[in-house]
Amino acid sequence: MIKNSLNDYINLIRPTISTDIIDENNWQNISKVAQYLPSALTTFFGFESRLGTPKAHCDFLLCADATETGKKVLGDKEYSIQLSENLLIHPVWKNVNIFGQLWNDKGSILSEKINNIWLEFDIDETLDNIPIPSCFFAPQAIYANQADEAIKWVCDTALNLLRGKSINPEIQAKLLTCLQSLPSGAYVFQIGLMLARESDFIRVCIRDISHTKVIEFLQKIGWIGSVNELKSLLNDLAQYCDRIDLDIDIGSEIAPKIGLECYLERQPSLNPKWQLFLEYLLEKGLVIPEKKDALLNYTGYIREKDYPELWPKNLSKLSSLIGSQYQRIFFKSLHHIKVVYQENKCLEAKAYLAVMNTLIDQQRIQKSKEFKNNSIQINNFLSEQENKQLLNFIIRNKNQFQSATLHEDYQNLGRKEENYRLSSVLFDFPEWETIMRDRISSILPDVIDKLGIPPFPVAHIEAQITAHNDHNYFKLHNDNGTLESSGRVLTFVYYLCQEPQPFTGGELKIYNSTSPENLKPDSIKTIEPINNSIVFFLSQYMHEVRPVNCPSQDFAHSRFTVNGWIWRKN
Repeated sequence: MIKNSLNDYINLIRPTISTDIIDENNWQNISKVAQYLPSALTTFFGFESRLGTPKAHCDFLLCADATETGKKVLGDKEYSIQLSENLLIHPVWKNVNIFGQLWNDKGSILSEKINNIWLEFDIDETLDNIPIPSCFFAPQAIYANQADEAIKWVCDTALNLLRGKSINPEIQAKLLTCLQSLPSGAYVFQIGLMLARESDFIRVCIRDISHTKVIEFLQKIGWIGSVNELKSLLNDLAQYCDRIDLDIDIGSEIAPKIGLECYLERQPSLNPKWQLFLEYLLEKGLVIPEKKDALLNYTGYIREKDYPELWPKNLSKLSSLIGSQYQRIFFKSLHHIKVVYQENKCLEAKAYLAVMNTLIDQQRIQKSKEFKNNSIQINNFLSEQENKQLLNFIIRNKNQFQSATLHEDYQNLGRKEENYRLSSVLFDFPEWETIMRDRISSILPDVIDKLGIPPFPVAHIEAQITAHNDHNYFKLHNDNGTLESSGRVLTFVYYLCQEPQPFTGGELKIYNSTSPENLKPDSIKTIEPINNSIVFFLSQYMHEVRPVNCPSQDFAHSRFTVNGWIWRKN
């Protein structure tokens, strides 16, 4: 057993997790794995629990991030903490280490392209002395129009290093077909090899694929299964989940088994949809009652003062060095639930339980509290008659809308319009633009006061009308991140649509961050596109428009906004 191993973290969280999830025997086997791994390898780890069986058993997984010490542990020969020599005698760990060495080479394609690596361990009674991981890596988002470029480094470098041999050309060709077939806006966020299972399949995980596009994509790449069954399942899951990611296994053919990763915003104490979702799974026989209750009670946090006798010694030393203004906290959260589908097989549900240890200070805690007021939404902004008149004006001027574009500075960062933004825009609406400017100006002092920001001299108010139709979106960005836009202080979004609302999705997500590299899961704020409401927030904050699902694809059924920016003088 190595010093300062990940087993120290396991022993800390163990008393806080229900025995309906992990029993004593399972903990012992998880510890057999964790004792080989330095705690510096990860700040983010977790457990995979099969929900439909009474057995209190989990597999174990961890993430080594490119911005943290885990990357160095995996392959930086100069770093003080190294993987155990006992691990490196195994071919799989040798390959992981070679991969890690190239990842740590600042001039390499892996250093440029890979954000993190996940190691996943199957935990069972026959666990060898040396735990063998399956390995997943998170590339920078791969879209369809990047397939030809991506296939080269993914197969020729990343997968070849992890496998220790070349990828079968037939499998490589199938992977290329899958990447080229991705729907607009969808991207690959994880690629993996089941190294512990000696499988030739490549696992590909796809994000931002609308549940209504999954069937079309699968048919396009040659998946064989019951379209009607899967379509019904997707429609059911979409009622409870905020996002569904797709997992496929690629060999010379597409494997019949697929995974549907179901994500819900916020944790159960703040989101009643978790309760509804788990009740749905219970009705379907996919979760037993004991595990349903255990999941709902899983979340929480652990501080040093709560478990001083179990607190890892290396973290205690760190606490004494950095002072009382900082706290190391272990947060427990429900990450997602995966529903596994295969024709003529029983459905299976797995929960992924996350543990994240992070250093926070009082300033961040205060900022988190302040963020609750860093956007405001006002209902009934226009009169009912004005709202309808503006909507009719927009629909009449359908042919005047043009495809939205990205600012040149964003394109220079490598973002492509068809991947990053999909919508249409109307710039010329002088009469209504004047009405909106006047109405916003009249309430602006109150808005500034409620947001808690200092008053500022207003230069002008810029506005446009945007239409988001089926599968339209705007990925993560802020509104004053270029030199030309740096004078924007506040962003506003006025929503209008037909009633009843003819679309779903299209939520605005605002993050308490000015950088995409510093997004925190506890800082997200979701704004629903409520007709005749307007939202104001700081233009510097990262935000995104989630994909819209508009079944009719009729322009008149779009998610419409009058959106714009309030500029500071000088």
